[in-house]
Amino acid sequence: MVVHQSDEGLMLDYASGALGEELSLAMATHLSLSMRQAQQYQTLNAIGGSMLDDIDCDSADDDDIGLESVLARLDYEPVTGKPVSFNRVTSDVIPAPLRDYIPADIDALKWRKVGPGVEEYRIKTANKAAKTSLLRIEPGRAMPEHTHSGREITVVLKGSYADGVETFARGDMQIADASDNHQPLADHEEGCICLIVLDAPVKLTGRVGRLLNPFVKF
Repeated sequence: MVVHQSDEGLMLDYASGALGEELSLAMATHLSLSMRQAQQYQTLNAIGGSMLDDIDCDSADDDDIGLESVLARLDYEPVTGKPVSFNRVTSDVIPAPLRDYIPADIDALKWRKVGPGVEEYRIKTANKAAKTSLLRIEPGRAMPEHTHSGREITVVLKGSYADGVETFARGDMQIADASDNHQPLADHEEGCICLIVLDAPVKLTGRVGRLLNPFVKF
């Protein structure tokens, strides 16, 4: 499934507080960069608030779904450590929801090489069963061809990448799953920096990729 924005179901789950930390972070990042999606989110919140007003208070208390407790979950706020002062380059690339998750400016992060022209910075979250990372891809470099055993959420922070006939630029979200076999290609001039959330390991495809799958770390 290839889209340039979150689907409505994912946004509804975010608004209701049903998403976990990683997907909430991806959604918050996407909404902070996409005015159109932020407006849609505000509309869903308004509709949800109106529906909550109609809930019988006694029933809500019995089920522990009172109005205040529900509204408190609408916007995810991560646990933060000591505030970090970022330089202009980092502030321009990393939107506010992500800044609590990185300890230093972009170029000072401990990037790990994961392929030719591709570096990863792993973001620590409470859920060890999911993987959240920043990827920095050099201009004109392609990710290894792969498919998925779960869902992959990508939010572009800087530059762009092409995936088949589709191009994803800053603020766009791509949702990929087991039905996709793809090889994203970074912009030839600017490259790409993006946020990636995986709930299961990727599966490398192609002649060489299949041989490397046992060595892929998640």
